[in-house]
Amino acid sequence: MDYYSYVEINAIANRIETDEEYAIRLSEIKRIQDEETRRELEQFEKLKSKYGNTLLCEVIDYYEDETFLKADGFDNAVIGVDETTMRLIYSVKKCIEILIEEGLTYEDAMEHFSFNVSGSYVGGETPIWCQDNFA
Repeated sequence: MDYYSYVEINAIANRIETDEEYAIRLSEIKRIQDEETRRELEQFEKLKSKYGNTLLCEVIDYYEDETFLKADGFDNAVIGVDETTMRLIYSVKKCIEILIEEGLTYEDAMEHFSFNVSGSYVGGETPIWCQDNFA
C-alpha cells in the first residue's frame, strides 16, 4: 500500500468516526430539545389547570419571569398586558358579565365593581380597567 492510499483510508476512517459522533451529538441535541419542549408543555398544563384555558394563562406563560397582581374571580376578563408597567388589563364589560353570572343584577354588579373592584388601589401593580362597557 502506498503512502497516499494509507492517508486516504485514514481520512475516510476519521470522517466516518466524525460522522458517527456528529450523529450522536445530533441525537443528544434532539433529546434535550424534546425534554425542554416536554417541560414547557407541562408548565403550561399546570398553568391551565390553575387558571383555566384563559388569556391569563397565556399571559403568565409568555411573561414567565414577571409577577402580576390578579383580580380574584376575574381570570376570564383579562384582555391583555401593559408592557410598560407590566400590569394586567381587564375588560370592565367582561367583569360585569362575570358578576351577573354570579347572580347580581346589572345595577348591583356595576355598583359592586365600582366600589369593591376597580375602586380598590393596591399600589403600582393595581390592574388596569379597560372601560369597554358602553352598550
